[in-house]
Amino acid sequence: MTFAVMGFGTIFNALANRRDPGSGLGPPILKALLISAVAAFMIAIATELPGLQKGLLTTQLSGRQWFACVGLAALLPIVIEGRKYLRRRKTPDEVLDVRRAIQPNFML
Repeated sequence: MTFAVMGFGTIFNALANRRDPGSGLGPPILKALLISAVAAFMIAIATELPGLQKGLLTTQLSGRQWFACVGLAALLPIVIEGRKYLRRRKTPDEVLDVRRAIQPNFML
């Protein structure tokens, strides 16, 4: 279960930290979810396929255990997004303008 929690926690962390200080869970998120699905599939087969179980020292998980693993890992993006939300509320909008960070106007 630790293997699954750490794996899903890493996936959720990557999704939540796609943008800073903006929400990482906003659009466009489809491509990020597709990439994350590949990693989630790899975690699932690492715990479900007998050959990989032997090599990685994992065991098959029940439905309740999978639910617990994903639930525990989901706490991470909740905390990250909450922290970013509080930080955005305290900081003026002109400081957090993402467009300026991506395409700054240079006066020569």
